[in-house]
Amino acid sequence: MGKNDSYYRGGSFQREKKRRRFSLADLILFPATVVVCLLLATAYFAQWIDPHHFGILALIGLILPILYIACTLCLLYWVIRWKKFALFPLAILIIGFFGIGLFFRPQFKRTYNDPSEKRDRTTVRTVSYNVMGMMKRENNRLTPRMSTFGELVDSLKPDILCLQEFQSTVWAPKSTFEAYIPDLKYNVIRYKVGDSGSTGWGLALYSRYPILHSGYFDFENTTNSALWADVKILSDTLRIFNVHLQTTSISATDQDFITSMNFVRDSTRSEKFRNMFQKLKRNYVIRASQADSIAPLIAASPYPVVVCGDFNDTPMSYTYHRMRGKLADSFREAGHGLGYTYRGFFRMLRIDYILHSSDRIRTVNYFSPDFDCSDHNPVAVDLKIATES
Repeated sequence: MGKNDSYYRGGSFQREKKRRRFSLADLILFPATVVVCLLLATAYFAQWIDPHHFGILALIGLILPILYIACTLCLLYWVIRWKKFALFPLAILIIGFFGIGLFFRPQFKRTYNDPSEKRDRTTVRTVSYNVMGMMKRENNRLTPRMSTFGELVDSLKPDILCLQEFQSTVWAPKSTFEAYIPDLKYNVIRYKVGDSGSTGWGLALYSRYPILHSGYFDFENTTNSALWADVKILSDTLRIFNVHLQTTSISATDQDFITSMNFVRDSTRSEKFRNMFQKLKRNYVIRASQADSIAPLIAASPYPVVVCGDFNDTPMSYTYHRMRGKLADSFREAGHGLGYTYRGFFRMLRIDYILHSSDRIRTVNYFSPDFDCSDHNPVAVDLKIATES
């Protein structure tokens, strides 16, 4: 009897044969893997499909990072099980590999962003920040926090500052905030809610450089709007857009319901989820219409453009795809790690952006500091301007 015969008659062959069979876990994870892979493949198309035509696809695109992680875990399982079925999730992951850079960029070396670092004359630090009215709710009362926001913004040392949900009131006037940014002496402020004088709620754009012209775009029947300003920087002119698109309408109660896992034991969870999905779907459609309205104005700019704002939508969305057009995404140019700007929903959503023309502007630095003042983090980028010869 040879050595090989003892192998086949012994337990090694039996163990090998057993290992190749489908286990109970395999039978459970096989359909789960198929579903995850199909959902992920479907999510890849969300950015090209108008929510007016297929709203459910936008909802699937919202959870793309979660689906990508789930698909990766499925792949690892089937690799460990040494099954050829691993090729299926692998193929789906490869298809979306380059798109994952919109959410996550690996950081191979430690970088430090020093706001006070000296920048040359052709580098413009641009900051976009949804400041949530510069208010904080405490004991069912709103407390002004303009001084706090003033200090935070000043620490970023911006040359261009775009604020969404900016608010000036009688008891908290904008002059309180402006005292912290004396170098940004040029501004355009348009209130969507309130009067056109010294009080109201809307958009603000502050600049270290002279503003030549400005304009305003109102999204009707909503609290959203956009403004633009032509800013003279040395011998060049840039058109800066500050945009605030339709909110998701997901309340703090809704977020707590999901993040605290309350739905596991809530008997009314089906109804609550249905209401949330309806709100999300309705606002996806509204944002898509707003993006369709403002995108042609961005594309028609006679100058290189920088688009700042709270889009309230992820990079795998029709809204983002429409707004971006042929522009460069500053996070994809120079970001690191997990790109999130919204502090809710497990801090997984990037919905605030700074986009720019790619022919004469490039991002040399991107950071989004974790400030616990708003439900958003600010986005700060250093843009290198290629001056005309």
